[in-house]
Parts: sequence; structure tokens; C-alpha cells
Amino acid sequence: RLPAESRLFVNVNPQLLALEPDGLSDLWRAIDVSTFSASRVTLDLVEVENVESLAGLSSAVQAARERGAQVALDDVTSPYRAIQCCEAFHPEWVKVDWEITRGVARDPRRRSILKSLGRLARHFSFGLIAEGVENGDDLEVCAASGVVAAQGYFVGRPSAEPAPPEALFRRWVDVHRQV
Repeated sequence: RLPAESRLFVNVNPQLLALEPDGLSDLWRAIDVSTFSASRVTLDLVEVENVESLAGLSSAVQAARERGAQVALDDVTSPYRAIQCCEAFHPEWVKVDWEITRGVARDPRRRSILKSLGRLARHFSFGLIAEGVENGDDLEVCAASGVVAAQGYFVGRPSAEPAPPEALFRRWVDVHRQV
């Protein structure tokens, strides 16, 4: 039911992949029997900070890439850990945790971290996604820092069916189209 141009981000606990390299076999079987292409799937590796051995995940990540899937790092809060994970996985996406993005317009420390992640995104050629965006001011700072996509109540609320963007977000987009 997803629009044809959309991607499906699937949260994956990397501990599962570290313990069981074929831990995604059910996902791949479901994709194989559907009309959905694995090339539209992004494995969203959650809680990467808790993984002891990044090298241990390499084969599982490589197998997913061979099927056409992309890789995202979820809940990143540290530029240092992002560098380590970028070296290990070469992700197409990095999702900045809401602890950094929420209130970023009012917090110089958070802005500094976000700008550092934006520089890493340019250097490593990944897309930066901001989680937890709740207002236009924070989205403005995120966009200026190199964020290319956002999620949060300001953009749209969770829904079982695809829903239109929130009204405040639509107005924000309209204003920024004119600039």
C-alpha cells in the first residue's frame, strides 16, 4: 500500500544479526513472495551504540546489500560513534536521535553536534534524517545543518494508512518554496 517511490525502513536489532547472520530470513521470504522489491527496503539498525563488535555485523549487512537493500543507522547521538559505524557499514542513511534534534534551535550544544553530523554526512555521502522534529524552528536548523529528511509530529503523525502532512508543516514548506 506504500506509494511506488517510497522506501520502507524496517527496524532491526543488530544484536540479532550479530548472533544469527541469517536473522532476516523471514523478512526476505516475505519480500520474495510479494510484489515489493528489496531495493525499496532500508534496514534501520537500532541501538548501534550497544553493539560490541561492528565487524561481526558485516556479513549480514553485506548480504542485505546484495539483495538490494540499503542500510540506516538509527538513534545516532554521537559523531564519534557515527564515524565508527560509517567505516563499518557505509550506510546510505543516518538517523539523528530526537535527543539531539528536539529543541536544537534553542540549544547551541545540540546545534554543534548536528552540524558535526552534517559534515560527516557530506564526507561519507549518506543522507541525514532528523527524528523527533516537533516545530518549524527545529526543522529550519536541521535543514541548514545538512538534514535531507525528517520525521516527527511537525511533519506527520503516525498512522496505519498513509496520511497527508500536518498543516503547520505544509505551511512551512510553502514558505520555504518561495525563498
